Amino acid sequence: MDYITNSKNRKLKNKIHTLLARLSFNFLHLSGSLRIISIGIVLSLFSLFLNWFSITDNTFSGNAFSIHAGYIGYIIIIVNAVLCFLLLSNTGKEKLKTKAHLTFSDHTVIIASGIALFLLTFVVFNSIRGFVLFYQNIVTGDGIIFQCIGSIFISIG
Repeated sequence: MDYITNSKNRKLKNKIHTLLARLSFNFLHLSGSLRIISIGIVLSLFSLFLNWFSITDNTFSGNAFSIHAGYIGYIIIIVNAVLCFLLLSNTGKEKLKTKAHLTFSDHTVIIASGIALFLLTFVVFNSIRGFVLFYQNIVTGDGIIFQCIGSIFISIG
């Protein structure tokens, strides 16, 4: 009996090790610009869960997933997932490019997505500032600032 359970444990351990070997990624092997882009992606993902705005009259605060922000958080997650795929994948992105007949380079997609993230954040910032007509005491939170910084890092990197 012990031999069978030990065998199952060894097989599970080997499967876990192979999965972690596939998913492992060494941050130190990235170039300087790719490090800046990955820091921008982390900042962008971190900003999604911070407070983007708050209304002090009724103590309402919203993040990127609230209806007042236009559910922009889901779009930001999709763009960041595409950026992570472009940064971390070598063989997968080439297969995807050949099947989809994409002629864009990685740098073009990274710069365009950084600019798009910045513009989306700017639009949400202006729409939240437009709520002053309905709510007199509205305050911008840290989430928008971190998102702007992250999108600038993505564009500059």
